[in-house]
Amino acid sequence: MKNYTVITGYHGTCSKHVTSIVKYGLNPSKVKKRADHWLGQGLYFYGDMRQAEWWAEDQCSKPYNKNTFCLSCQFISGERANPRFG
Repeated sequence: MKNYTVITGYHGTCSKHVTSIVKYGLNPSKVKKRADHWLGQGLYFYGDMRQAEWWAEDQCSKPYNKNTFCLSCQFISGERANPRFG
């Protein structure tokens, strides 16, 4: 019996953040403190990849941001009964 749920979330970001994400992962303590976060300080994910891409393109339109990136993450809720989730 499956007693967990897997949810896929998408995080859009700018090229200047990729090195930090590769080095530290998506670590909320590494997020720049800003007053304009929608729901408070943290990382945001969309359920639709197109929305994450839109966000990255909107926020990363500065000349020093050459590319945008969209990361796909799986969130597991409940007991991890399936051994593939370790």
